[in-house]
Amino acid sequence: MKILFFEIRRYLRPVTLAIVCVFTFFWYVLYGDINSSNTANRSCPYNLSVEYKQRFGNTIDRDELEEIKKDYANIIAQLDALYDEYTGKYGVHSKADYDLIFAAISDGKGCEEYSAAAEKWGEENLTEIYDACEDIHWQDPINILEFKAQDIMNVIEYFEILDSSDIDSFSENSQAAKERLRQYRASGEVSLLLTNFGGDYYFKEQFKYWSLFIYIICALIVAPVLVGNRVTNIQSMQFASRCGRSILKKQFTAALIVTVFVNLAVDAFFCGVAFFAKYNTRHLLSCLLNTGVIKRATWLDITFWQYVLIILCRTLLMSLSLTCLLFILSYFFNNYVGVVAISIPCVALMYIYSKDIENNFYINHSPVVYPLMLLIPIITTAALTIIVMRRIRRTDYLY
Repeated sequence: MKILFFEIRRYLRPVTLAIVCVFTFFWYVLYGDINSSNTANRSCPYNLSVEYKQRFGNTIDRDELEEIKKDYANIIAQLDALYDEYTGKYGVHSKADYDLIFAAISDGKGCEEYSAAAEKWGEENLTEIYDACEDIHWQDPINILEFKAQDIMNVIEYFEILDSSDIDSFSENSQAAKERLRQYRASGEVSLLLTNFGGDYYFKEQFKYWSLFIYIICALIVAPVLVGNRVTNIQSMQFASRCGRSILKKQFTAALIVTVFVNLAVDAFFCGVAFFAKYNTRHLLSCLLNTGVIKRATWLDITFWQYVLIILCRTLLMSLSLTCLLFILSYFFNNYVGVVAISIPCVALMYIYSKDIENNFYINHSPVVYPLMLLIPIITTAALTIIVMRRIRRTDYLY
């Protein structure tokens, strides 16, 4: 145990920790604002998800949909009053009027909206009226209500698409997947995650960068140690001692322990910000991912927090596999340039392989595909590690 402790200390040397700290600072500057995507469209989707969580819970059913439609009608009435107040002098007295002139200018001559707008305001006045109304449209209080109206309409349209979708036409889905889609439709409920703010998607997209950070840090810590042993001839003295080769196992164990520690530290930071800082998504953690899903049926019924746990565990397993691979490969190098040259593609390939692996929840209905894709790198690196460690134990070293 004492040897294991000292080997861990060797991985966490002051120079290594200093390099990691500097790299962490720059990574935080680049990707530390984890909840920045939650403030898109002036936080309207996010704020609406908070409101709906308080009012409706984890799902929205058809009775609650009627309440949402009333909310939409009330917002449109407010917008009509605001447009009449701010743009009435231009002859635009309602949201419908603004939408008409916007469509006329956007689609141009030849569309029905252009003809209707020209008849109502005069063709020669359309551009002038549109420019004046457009400036007012992008200012509060009209702008914020327009965003909210659109987000509420997205919820209403989601139900409409769910009801109108021809499930049998989804040829890429298996019969089992189609049956689950029918069950989702029959339930009459839609998960809050699907209606206006996909917290699961934002979590996965943001954590991609931090999973890459974990892989890089593991490479920075693990790869140089065995190379350093060979460069300084410590390995020669180690293998000449009575228990020298067994120390290699302790070095390997220490590398795995450090990898676990790196994962726990990064996960704690990321989840702390994602679920406890401003604009956090903690209120969505108990929502199911696939209730009311359109077109794609997942084979696993999980909540958002379980999805988070799967992503964190996947990253841990992938980083442990990467550590095994780098530990074994670094054993055969006598200089730092070589180990850097091999570490970069290993980290890149592991990131590319694992970053979108959770998409198999949606594109494959089989429960075998995702575990199999996890096991491939794990089994490969484990087998390689066993083979090389046995070779090391049986090889004679003459110095």
